[in-house]
Amino acid sequence: MIKKYALAFLVIFLICELAQAQSFYRRNRKTGYQVFFGVGTASYHGDLVAPRINLDLGGAISAGVQFPIEGRFGLRGELLWSKISADEDKTEDKNDNPFVRNLSFKSSNIDLGLMGVFRITPNSPRARTDLTTYALAGLGGTYFNPKAELNGTDYELRPLQTEGEDYSSVALSIPLGLGANVRLSYEWSIALEAIYRFTTTDYLDDVSDVYVDNGSFSDPIARQLADRRPEVGLPVLPAGSRRGNSSNNDGYLAIQAKVNYHFNQGMYYKRKKRRPSKVFRRR
Repeated sequence: MIKKYALAFLVIFLICELAQAQSFYRRNRKTGYQVFFGVGTASYHGDLVAPRINLDLGGAISAGVQFPIEGRFGLRGELLWSKISADEDKTEDKNDNPFVRNLSFKSSNIDLGLMGVFRITPNSPRARTDLTTYALAGLGGTYFNPKAELNGTDYELRPLQTEGEDYSSVALSIPLGLGANVRLSYEWSIALEAIYRFTTTDYLDDVSDVYVDNGSFSDPIARQLADRRPEVGLPVLPAGSRRGNSSNNDGYLAIQAKVNYHFNQGMYYKRKKRRPSKVFRRR
C-alpha cells in the first residue's frame, strides 16, 4: 500500500512540474524545478549501538522532486529506501557496567517525506561554477520491518512481540540535514547530502524496554529471540530486567550522492523566440 501512495505522490509532483515549469535561469538566478536520484549509505542509531557509532552500514536509494517557493526557500518531496542493521553482544547499563544481550536486527525501511529547503549560500551568477549549500527539514512517514536471523532463517520480529508489545510498523519521521550542490550545466548538477531522520518509535530495532517472562511465550521462536543470552552460555534474565532504553526513540542517518536534472523552459523560450516580446525584452 505504501508503495502505491509513494508512486502517486511522485506522479502528482511530476504533473505539477510539466504544467508549471518555468525558466531555470531567471535574471535573479533562482533555482528551478528539479528531479533527482540518489545513492549512498544508511546507518541506524538506537538501543543496540548507543552510545557508540554504528559501523554497520546499509544501502540507501532515493528519488524525488524539488521546486522553489520564494527567495532562498524550496519544497521537496522524497522517497527513500534504506537498509539498516546492528549486531552487538555488549552495551553499557545506567551504572556504566557492560552487560550481554546478544541481540541483532536488520530492516529495510521506506520513508516518504516532504521537506523544506533553505539555501544557505546564494546561487553564483556563473552558471557552470555554481556551488550552493543548503539545509533541509520536514516531516514524513517511515515503514520498517525488523528481522533477526536464527539458524539460517530470517524471522520478522514485530509479530513475535518479543517485549509483549504490539507496536506499529509505521512511524512519523522528522528529517534534518545539510547538503552541497555543484552545477555541471544548465540542466545537470550533483549534490552530497547527509540527512538524519528522527522517528516517533523506539522499535526500529525491536528493542525498547524490559524483558518479559520468557516462559510466557507459547512460540519457541519468540521465546528464543526475546532473550538470546543462552546462545552465548548465559542464563535467561528475569522479567523486568532492562532490555533497552525506552526514553530515547530510534533514528537513522542517510548519506547520499545525488544527481539532479533541472527543467529549463527558459532556454527553450530563448531558442524558439522569433520576434521581440515584452515578456522577455531586456530592460
